[in-house]
Amino acid sequence: CNDPQRLGEETAVTLHTPLPRASVPISPKHRLQRARVYKRQFDPLVIMGRHERVAIGAVLLALGISLECAHATIGIGVALLSSAASSSAISSHFDEEYMLPPVKQITLATGATLSYHEAGDDDLQPLILFHDFALGVPIESFAPVFNKLSASHHVFALSLTGFGARAGALPPNATYSFATLSSDVIAFATSVTPRRFAMAGHGTGGLIAHTVAALWPRYVSHVIAISSCVSAKHNAVLSRRLADLSGSSDTYLSDTEVRTHLASLDPSGFNALPASYAHTLVDAAARTPRATLRAALTAALADDHSSHLPDARMPALVISGVNDGVFSFNECAAPLAAALPNAHAASAIVNASHVPMWGAADAVSDAVAAFLRETRAPVERQGIELVRGMQVNTAVPAAQAAFDGGFRLLMILEYLPAQDFFRECARADPDCAMCVFGEAYALKPPLVEPVKLNWLRLAHRVSKRGLALAERIAAETEAAAFAAERLAEEEENEKGEAKDKADKGAKEEKAEAMVAAAAAALARARATRAHRDLLMLRAIAARYSSPDPTPSDVPRMNRAYAEALSEAAAAFPDDADVLYFAGEAWLSVNPWLYWAKDRRTPTPWANASLGYLHRSIDIYPKQTGSLHMLIHLYEPSRLVDVSVPYTKTLIGLIEHGADHLLHVCSHALTRVGDYATATAANTAAAGFPLGEQRYPYHNLEALVWGARLGGDRESAHAGANRMVALTEYTAFCRVGDASWYSEERFSVQQMLTFIYFEEWADLAALRTPPPPELLYTRAVWYFGRGMAAAHGHGGAATEGVPAPEEEG
Repeated sequence: CNDPQRLGEETAVTLHTPLPRASVPISPKHRLQRARVYKRQFDPLVIMGRHERVAIGAVLLALGISLECAHATIGIGVALLSSAASSSAISSHFDEEYMLPPVKQITLATGATLSYHEAGDDDLQPLILFHDFALGVPIESFAPVFNKLSASHHVFALSLTGFGARAGALPPNATYSFATLSSDVIAFATSVTPRRFAMAGHGTGGLIAHTVAALWPRYVSHVIAISSCVSAKHNAVLSRRLADLSGSSDTYLSDTEVRTHLASLDPSGFNALPASYAHTLVDAAARTPRATLRAALTAALADDHSSHLPDARMPALVISGVNDGVFSFNECAAPLAAALPNAHAASAIVNASHVPMWGAADAVSDAVAAFLRETRAPVERQGIELVRGMQVNTAVPAAQAAFDGGFRLLMILEYLPAQDFFRECARADPDCAMCVFGEAYALKPPLVEPVKLNWLRLAHRVSKRGLALAERIAAETEAAAFAAERLAEEEENEKGEAKDKADKGAKEEKAEAMVAAAAAALARARATRAHRDLLMLRAIAARYSSPDPTPSDVPRMNRAYAEALSEAAAAFPDDADVLYFAGEAWLSVNPWLYWAKDRRTPTPWANASLGYLHRSIDIYPKQTGSLHMLIHLYEPSRLVDVSVPYTKTLIGLIEHGADHLLHVCSHALTRVGDYATATAANTAAAGFPLGEQRYPYHNLEALVWGARLGGDRESAHAGANRMVALTEYTAFCRVGDASWYSEERFSVQQMLTFIYFEEWADLAALRTPPPPELLYTRAVWYFGRGMAAAHGHGGAATEGVPAPEEEG
């Protein structure tokens, strides 16, 4: 099927059925179409390595021969053996550096099912690669650099929607846009890794990379654009390619068409590739239907997210081939580097064209690896300087500073960037056990978010490593403290003897005794902190005790964690930070079930939490985490007034740096009727750049609630309109807080605001009913229209309303 020289032959296909055998002539065109369909149906066979094909083909052949009527089994076995032989004949010097690991597949919250390749230790920094999708360059184009990069990074090579092993026609209602593709990328990234990730996108994949970086900067550590541009709008090469694809009705491109196209993008690079690898690229690219390629090109030519580039403030690298004929260096790469706020100057690769991974793989991989290695320092979040850090057992100032940066981010629920600080802390001082505690702690989702088991598996390994370190450091510091105390005791005795004998060296002996006593006190302080660190690491190891947890393990591990931290709090009752961790741990034992039915009596676990958190702020009134948790604890109770002073303290600490803590103050303020302050807090929270907000939907939702209750019509409508616009923008519909809330909960707020303020004319103007699948939205629409009719807008009840039999 892949031999273009034989496409003109009339071929007879024998049908192996229980019926009499017959030869059916099939035209070359139909034969090629069917071959492509079979390829998609047997994707695992298409991507199988030669050795696997030999092994499985032999087994199937033997099995088919033993079962006389199993013609299909024999046929597949022969096909696999033939395929393996042909791949071997293509090139006898096939190099493993051109092979990607076995393909994996994942179904995302967005509804998309994507294929990807993965390699590298998951303790390493995540790096996600995506291909030039609009020009049909497959993810296999990254093979020459993939293995090099996976030696120092946890690498994912991702095929975008409609490409790769899942190549196929798009669903009938699907649309190709940067918004939907970016939504899939961020949903994929947050599913496969609990860390901030770097991205490298090639060609139009680079456009997706900097779109994701601009819209969701809190998830992205670095962005790399390879042979890309600011915008592909009106690009001449893409426009010509779209016209070429529109000139045929064939479902798939022929291998000849694909080979010619790939060679045109980078002639010298493609023609120098091993024949087997070139065959792999052609085969992979030929799986994608022509309609999908047209949709991708249309999206690339239409979408322009360049206005968002200033929001991509993470370190950026722009690489381009000097001879790139698609996105030229001077017209595309250099302007892109200038548009990204924190980009290095664009790097030009000599003797490379549009796909530098083919002809200059070493240059590309070296540039990417060096960039990621040299720009790994985390960036401090502005506006949280008043949040105090936590003293840990390190003598390295850089390690203490990094830990403080991570600790501040933990206090405002920014767990992803906090990990960067804790890992930097561990690099500065490999003996700092609390740095590992911070990293392991940040691998858990916040209290309100669902647990991800793959995150817990990584946290198990991190906490296990941290516990071993803490045990060693505790033993060493205890031994050092004991030795220092013995020495100080001996020096004190010698000082006494010198005084009794009126020794001329009495002054020297006294000075030595004082130095020894100070050294002993310092050593004991270190040993005490090491013991505290050991108790904290034992607790975090209990939280992640299962190497392969199931959902049923999580409650047991949460309780073990809380009990272990209670031991730490008992040993260190005057440490405000230890008390915070203990109080927060007990909230996780049974989330949100904190009060008895009278809403005045706390449950046992909530009572334990209240004790630790109150003690924490008694010791240090500005312990940010304790203030935050106390607001959550009291908000569903009849004692909510107790938490109002905490909101004032919290707003003063993080007025310009933490949207979620500003928002959480409104929980208490709305409950006590201070709607104006609650609205102001949520307005400030919703004013942060969208990609930096912890829960952007909920900030707006709470803004609308408070404004409605306070009679602030203008703020309520402004918030509701922003929320509707947000839900209509697909990229934000199924990720972040919207991945575990119903989209309708947010999109319906505009109608509810009309109803609340009795704006019946506006409701009557909403003549088009929502889609039938949006049951809640449809119900609110009916109710609002009925109320409008009851208040004098008579036609509102029936306009646009389907007949009962249509409604079902």
